[in-house]
Amino acid sequence: DEPLTDLYGMPVLAYEGWYIGLLWLYHGAAPAAGEWPYRFTGGKVDCQLAYSLNGIGWQRTRRDTFIGCGEPGTPTGGCVYPLTVVKRPETDALWIYASASATEHGLTPRRGGSIVAYRLRRDGFVYLESRSGVGRIATKPICWQGGELRLNVQGQGDYTPRLPSGDQTPYQRFMTQGGIRVQINDPRGRPIEGYTFDECTRFAGDSVDWCPTWAGSRTLDTLRGTAIQVAIQLNNARLYAVRGDFQSLCPRELLTIEETGRCSIARGRSL
Repeated sequence: DEPLTDLYGMPVLAYEGWYIGLLWLYHGAAPAAGEWPYRFTGGKVDCQLAYSLNGIGWQRTRRDTFIGCGEPGTPTGGCVYPLTVVKRPETDALWIYASASATEHGLTPRRGGSIVAYRLRRDGFVYLESRSGVGRIATKPICWQGGELRLNVQGQGDYTPRLPSGDQTPYQRFMTQGGIRVQINDPRGRPIEGYTFDECTRFAGDSVDWCPTWAGSRTLDTLRGTAIQVAIQLNNARLYAVRGDFQSLCPRELLTIEETGRCSIARGRSL
């Protein structure tokens, strides 16, 4: 953090099995002459993200600004204090409500504040993005309990040079058209027949609840009770979340499954 930066406050909310912290940062002005309250006069307040699995041990993200101040003279030009996140039932969006001021810290006149709302895509706190080629990510080995795999994804459109016309392989089409594809591997990372990237129906749209399918309209529900690994390819696309009824497997659990052929006891999770 920059000099004179104070961690000023942090409202906390529970979200999809995690805890999200809306961390306020006070970027203090140069120390002014005199004592309290003058040395805390001036400086902006904005917001970064923090997260926790248990609400006790916290991690900060890349320390990028999550909600920043607006332009000078606007209602959020001085300070912004995000307070809560609301999911409206009629939409898939999240709404972040904050108090704000047009002036810097300690300079707000009476009736100089306001309440503002920010619209955020569902799961939009962070995302993985591939913009300069095909990116790939894979989960740890998981025990899949059934139901469908659902992804919050956003295709960004074509961006790669077109390959020469003529017959193209599925991978070449994916390279030129962009989007998202999913492959299901065994726990050791080997593709399962019928669930490869090339057999997956490419998705290049925008959905908070995309259910991938493979050739023959095959879905992941047919692999219920199986230990698998989910691999995802992104080409000029974003991945926000992965949802399904599964549980991550530690090496000991994976060894037991391989010895017994049984995979059970899982809870619905999202990543």
